[in-house]
Amino acid sequence: MSEDRKPYRVKGIAETVRPETLAPFHQWTPPSPGEIRAALQVAGWTGEGFAKVIGINPRTVRRWLGGDVDIPYAAWAVLCIAAGWGVIWDE
Repeated sequence: MSEDRKPYRVKGIAETVRPETLAPFHQWTPPSPGEIRAALQVAGWTGEGFAKVIGINPRTVRRWLGGDVDIPYAAWAVLCIAAGWGVIWDE
């Protein structure tokens, strides 16, 4: 990912998705709860629906959305693909 990439604006959503959240793992910064919400909305998933897709307890997604813990890279990568933002682990 190039360094000059601008934040990704999600149509109809106030949150901006920062480029560093869409980077390969060694350059990655975890997304904020708002960025996770934006990705869920774009993907058309609820937190519970996303939890079901990736096989985790919905409470875990609520903890990500509450800012209690960071979403793991692998879960974020799945969500980015579902949102149509591409494969983030590729350089």
